[in-house]
Amino acid sequence: MPAKTTRKKPTQTPQLETIEDVERVLKLIHTATGVVDKAEQKSQERINEIKEKTKAINKPLVDQIKQQESQVFNFLSANKKTLFAKTRSLKLATGTVGFRRSTKITTLTKKIKWADVLIELKVKNLKMAIRGKETVNKEELHRLDDDTLESVGCKRDLNDDPYYEFANDLAEPTA
Repeated sequence: MPAKTTRKKPTQTPQLETIEDVERVLKLIHTATGVVDKAEQKSQERINEIKEKTKAINKPLVDQIKQQESQVFNFLSANKKTLFAKTRSLKLATGTVGFRRSTKITTLTKKIKWADVLIELKVKNLKMAIRGKETVNKEELHRLDDDTLESVGCKRDLNDDPYYEFANDLAEPTA
């Protein structure tokens, strides 16, 4: 049988009785808040320093990765017709490469600005495509049909973007 626990009422903090008591407690709160703020600021400064150092250390590697990704994407794009004639992806020992269909909403011409689209959305009462801070909600524009998009000065651009994914069973990289 489990041991019987007894309940205890929480002890009440003493009530403040005078305005001087309030003033004293406010000073304590102010001092403690200052100490906490300074400690958090120092911690954040150290975190930022570590992030900057890490970013600087990793920059050559990040640049190398971007260059290598560019080489892979250029190869995939140049050989799209032969490698991906029947399928949109290829499984390799290190993972998968291929093309993904992506949809991007753009204005019909460069002369049409997003501010113009915003005005047209208001006129056509398409409030769901307007964010709270009066900007165009492109996620909602994806839901509109092509005729409605065109009526507000937009179009749907379909792209095949190259991609790669690493295989789940690929060994962890060693540095």
